[in-house]
Amino acid sequence: MGFKFKKDADIGRIDAEFDQKFLKKCFIDTGYLEIAMNTQDQRMFVLGRTGTGKTAMLQEVSRKKPKNVIIISPESLALQYISNNNIISFFEDIGVRLEPFYKLLWKQIFVLELIKECKHIHNEEEKTLFFQDLKRIFKKDKRKQKPFEYFEKCEDDFWQATEYRTKEITNKFEAELTAAAGIDIKKIAELKASGSLSFSKEEKAELIQRGQKVVNDVPLREINEIMEILSEDILTDEQKPFYILVDKLDEDWVDNKIRYKLIKAMLEAAKDFSKIKNAKVLISLRKDLMDRVFKLTRGSGHQQEKYDDLCLKIRWSEKEIIELLDERVDTLVNEQYTNRKVYFRDILPKSLGKEGKPEVYILERTFLRPRNAIAFVNCCIALCTDQPKITATVIKKAEVTYSRDRFRSIGDEWQSDYPNLLDFASAFLKTKPDHFKIDIYDKDSVLDLIVSLYENGQLGTGLGVEAKKFIDCDIDYIDLLKYLFTVFYKVGFIGLKLDPSHEAQYSYKDDPNINPNNIDENTLIYIHKAFCNILGVIKKK
Repeated sequence: MGFKFKKDADIGRIDAEFDQKFLKKCFIDTGYLEIAMNTQDQRMFVLGRTGTGKTAMLQEVSRKKPKNVIIISPESLALQYISNNNIISFFEDIGVRLEPFYKLLWKQIFVLELIKECKHIHNEEEKTLFFQDLKRIFKKDKRKQKPFEYFEKCEDDFWQATEYRTKEITNKFEAELTAAAGIDIKKIAELKASGSLSFSKEEKAELIQRGQKVVNDVPLREINEIMEILSEDILTDEQKPFYILVDKLDEDWVDNKIRYKLIKAMLEAAKDFSKIKNAKVLISLRKDLMDRVFKLTRGSGHQQEKYDDLCLKIRWSEKEIIELLDERVDTLVNEQYTNRKVYFRDILPKSLGKEGKPEVYILERTFLRPRNAIAFVNCCIALCTDQPKITATVIKKAEVTYSRDRFRSIGDEWQSDYPNLLDFASAFLKTKPDHFKIDIYDKDSVLDLIVSLYENGQLGTGLGVEAKKFIDCDIDYIDLLKYLFTVFYKVGFIGLKLDPSHEAQYSYKDDPNINPNNIDENTLIYIHKAFCNILGVIKKK
């Protein structure tokens, strides 16, 4: 076809934030976008593993409704100010449940940002006109007069930046806690810094009781009534829905000690927000992050299952990934050469011999995620400068880089849960057959591997905690192996064939979690093809 790959050519960036050229032209709607943009559909938590296209979908919502979208960036909300607040940290540490305050904070952010956007309040004059209209509307409606007082309290800083209002709300809350407890702020800070802050059991109980009363008195009822006013009197145009988009919750926007509680409070606030007609909060969440949030913030009445119906779970089929690659390859080629449609298969060899079709070979080494597929193809293109096609040899060479990068990216994705995941995966999976049973290990071989990991300082955290139980004779080596392979399955390193009559299953397309007790001596363990190269896996004939 006369086309040749230029130096540094690619089919887009793996990070949606930096992939604007291709995303704009090549966004593939697999049916999720319509659901996300339907304000009557309560699925608001865009859920998926890294690289499934969550951010891309939120960006497409923003592109389609640029005048009706509010983007909330957690790092811009001054939430670290809460984490660094001595009084709030003090009450958090002694056991006061601050969740109602966190929930109020998110609701106020959502409500005020929505009002500012839909009523175009960007300066003092526009703010004044808005409040004049409110007074006129609610003059004869006593039911709405009381929540209107809450608006009036916000009037002076109503159109200020969200960061400013976050600090103001926090300072007010801090003052109320301080007054209720009768504590000197400076003294608390000095004692906490010196490590000499202590109270008797009775004093602590009294402080918790006083602090909890302040927390329980935060004006959640008023903000809920304002949300009703929004739905009934302000957001009345069905042809003009508004969207609040929240992304990048997996980044370092606040200290981990309150991060998960803040996310949980946000989910609850968004859930309540769904009662507002013609408005919708869309929150992008990694599946492992959501699991971690509920694991670390467990409380009565807040089971994760209650949120399942609110989740828009993003998954891709092989056909959809091929369609995505078709669009991106066509965009790349048509920039240089032709106006005719070019497909992914047009730049591939016809066959990889015994390995079969090249497109199948590539997809088998992904988790059926756009990011993986784009990354592999980009690795191939990087080796094809001045060439018209990707050859079989190029695909094999590119796999070396791709497999290494995928292995590292799994470690990054699961760093919070399993900081030494890659060390354990390398120890237990390197140079193994591509599929095997658990009996290829015996007690001595497991002990040798664990001793080696111990010498490298890997038994203090993550997977090492369970390994140390084996060293201490609290569990046997089979129990340790079952635990490790359950984790390897969860993160995607392996698939499991639990029943001889069934196909091997993988967490990214089948059940994401399994019980260690489901693994036995007959279970076949398959190392995922994405990692066979980096692990030096031996292919069985």
